[in-house]
Amino acid sequence: MWQVRDKTTFSLERLMMVEMKSSSLMLKNQQQQKQYEKCHDGIANQVVPVL
Repeated sequence: MWQVRDKTTFSLERLMMVEMKSSSLMLKNQQQQKQYEKCHDGIANQVVPVL
């Protein structure tokens, strides 16, 4: 019985760690996307007047 409980506890802890990592990666992705868009807009604003 304890083995099943230990495995369940381990699985739940592992799931929580994976979910936390996933949330962290999603936040990092959103931040990088905003940075990319800001950079892209800056380049576009420099190129358009040249045309």
